Amino acid sequence: MPELPEVETIRKALETKLKDEEILDVIVNYEKIIKTSIEDFKNNLKHQFIRKFYRKGKYLILELDDYILIIHLRMEGKFYYGSNLDLKHIHIIFKFKNNNLYYQDVRKFSTVELYNKNINIESIINIGVDANSELIDAQFIKEITKSSKRNIKSILMDQKLLAGIGNIYADEICFRSKIHPASISNKLDIKDCEVLDFNIKSVLNEAIEAGGMSIKDYTSSITGRFSFDTMTHFRDKSKCINCGNKIKKIKLKGRGTYFCDKCQILKI
Repeated sequence: MPELPEVETIRKALETKLKDEEILDVIVNYEKIIKTSIEDFKNNLKHQFIRKFYRKGKYLILELDDYILIIHLRMEGKFYYGSNLDLKHIHIIFKFKNNNLYYQDVRKFSTVELYNKNINIESIINIGVDANSELIDAQFIKEITKSSKRNIKSILMDQKLLAGIGNIYADEICFRSKIHPASISNKLDIKDCEVLDFNIKSVLNEAIEAGGMSIKDYTSSITGRFSFDTMTHFRDKSKCINCGNKIKKIKLKGRGTYFCDKCQILKI
């Protein structure tokens, strides 16, 4: 699933190519991902100019002259920019003067919604503080962990608390923080929270700078970057870069979780 850095990379790429461009026409090939009236969707988008591109957690938001377009990429939503592209599973085609924007989702889990511009976004996207926001600090992390008996990885991935962190980046944050992902959240002290705060910021910003995850399924032709590589995730039985111990894999709440049981302290 594209996480915060991948969505931010896509946002930047779209902004570079399409800011202040006019949508001339819209073709919808798969109606179920559109969560508003199909006819209204197509008609209202025509001759709208895209003015702003922004992101909240894993949601991509396009501000038009009169409307707001909200896209949740889910597992495999991708964009391709060009003309006459012969691709499978293209659900929406946005037509512009010089090229088209193709939206593909092989698994068909993504959602696309169109609202009037004056809508309260918070009422539509009911999620927590963006994980890359300046509002996140050690005290914030202490507040959301101090009464919780959940494991810290679940807290990091809880979109109602911290929006944008998924499975892979949660493992990376825990590894760099030397905190076992199964540690009980209310057992963490303020120093742990300070380290987590630092690594949430550093991991996300490094990943954004690299263009997101290097996994092929997360890429879109609009960027061509995606060069961030993890130190733990998908590396079970490989050597820990810090101590040489083998990286282990377990399941936490059904999620494949990678860690070093020598470097990462388990607090329970």
